[in-house]
Amino acid sequence: MARLRVLIVGAGIAGNALAYWLAKQHHTVTVIERHHCLRVNGLQLDLRGHGIEVMRLMGLEEAVRAKCVPEEGMGLVDTTGKKRAFFPANRSGKGAQTITSEFEIMRGDLCQLLADAAELEGAKYQFSTGIEGYMEKGRNVEVKLTDGSMLEVDLLVGCDGSSSKVRRLMSGGGNLPRGGEDAALVELPERIAYFTMKEPIQEGEKFEGWGCAFPGPGKRVILIRRHKPDLVQVYLLANEPPGSNGPLSKVKRGDVKAEKAVFVELFRDCGWRAPDAVKALETAAEDFYCQHTGAVKLNSWSRGHVTLVGDAGYACPPDGFGTSMAMVGAYVLGGEINRAYLNKGENDNSAEPESRNIVSDALRAYEDTFGPCMKPIVKGYSAEPGIFEKIPWTPFTLGVATNAFSIASYLRLDKLAVKFMPNEKGNWKLPSYGGLEKV
Repeated sequence: MARLRVLIVGAGIAGNALAYWLAKQHHTVTVIERHHCLRVNGLQLDLRGHGIEVMRLMGLEEAVRAKCVPEEGMGLVDTTGKKRAFFPANRSGKGAQTITSEFEIMRGDLCQLLADAAELEGAKYQFSTGIEGYMEKGRNVEVKLTDGSMLEVDLLVGCDGSSSKVRRLMSGGGNLPRGGEDAALVELPERIAYFTMKEPIQEGEKFEGWGCAFPGPGKRVILIRRHKPDLVQVYLLANEPPGSNGPLSKVKRGDVKAEKAVFVELFRDCGWRAPDAVKALETAAEDFYCQHTGAVKLNSWSRGHVTLVGDAGYACPPDGFGTSMAMVGAYVLGGEINRAYLNKGENDNSAEPESRNIVSDALRAYEDTFGPCMKPIVKGYSAEPGIFEKIPWTPFTLGVATNAFSIASYLRLDKLAVKFMPNEKGNWKLPSYGGLEKV
């Protein structure tokens, strides 16, 4: 039976992982990326729970471990820099991960490993190319690319992030809705600035490899993580509810100069390492990126022969699950496509794939299988502030919270807390696709 022609939009974690699983089945896989090369920028991310299982099924554990950041845990500091609490990473190889995962890795390194694995299986990459629109014609999807060319495929997959253009095209039947609105994206209050800062280890200083978090007044957080002897990562988190008309809402997304200026003013008086972060923003921080957090909520991830994987279909706030869920979603979709082929019969020598049945069956199974895992997680996020978000961050409340974390650290209550994290409950089991692993 002839194999599928698949177009994947976006060469990030989800897109590269899916390209690997589909190319492994000998489908004709093309990945388009609007940037001129593989985007290997971005700071630290982690693998957890089922994401670790999928990484191992891909045979990448040794390669991932070789690239892992040597972060031994996450600490909480006060305004003087004194460590008030510390939650060590779980290095046992067993049980749930803590705040710091056993597999902490820079985004660029993981993205490159996945892309290399996909290319080895035969996936093709086309850069400086995006999607303009599409039209379904019978069993095929005719896709218009930004370079003006047309491509006919059996399956179109959006792996283009939380602001996915493919998702918006789906809602308009292949064309962008009037006004370009995106009803599926629920904006959340957090705005996070990411950048790196030159900071060589001083003579006699020990490279402990642990992250330091400082909660400041006004719901501001500074997080610094060392991943290299001469470089640290800086994360600045500000809280600005959607519709609040705050300073960040007045800045055009992607206007780096303006975004930097706003974060400078927001964090100038925050405390702890704020002066260093502000100086870096004013004089360097060439890799600066501002994330507008949000959750994507959809009744269905698919429409016709078009579907979504990763943040495009089920974005979560930066809580440690996005990377793993992208990996798992790609694995499940790849597995269900392979299962649909096996059910149809490998001995069918027809020149044309029964793409309507195979793709439709696989997309239905993808959602039926992975939905019970992912949809309850996404459902829990809301733009409305929760009870803890309504508490003002004053010196008094921050002092109480810091003392509580100190006690939790001493009693190792973090081990208990992670058991209740959405991806650590163990209610959903990763499916086995034996046929896929034998391909």
